[in-house]
Amino acid sequence: MYELWVDQTTRFFTWVNAWFWFQAMVKTMAMTVIGCGIGAILGYILVYIRRTPGWFWFWARWPMIGYVEIFRRIPFLVLLFLVLFVLQGIGLDVSL
Repeated sequence: MYELWVDQTTRFFTWVNAWFWFQAMVKTMAMTVIGCGIGAILGYILVYIRRTPGWFWFWARWPMIGYVEIFRRIPFLVLLFLVLFVLQGIGLDVSL
């Protein structure tokens, strides 16, 4: 078993694979920065509208409160699965 692992390790740890790992790391970090940035901006807008006093923002405050109260209780992984299966259900080809 150990000899098989050593034999396959030399094929797995190559410069070509290291380049693919680096590209995957860069893409993952870019998606993380973009996602966190968009989430922070949308979260700030959501909190600002939700916390604004007065009757002028009353029409927007109640949907924001409903959105927060509904999605606060759904775990993120479940939400990802729901989005994945809904997108596949409407005909978009989204891979895991």
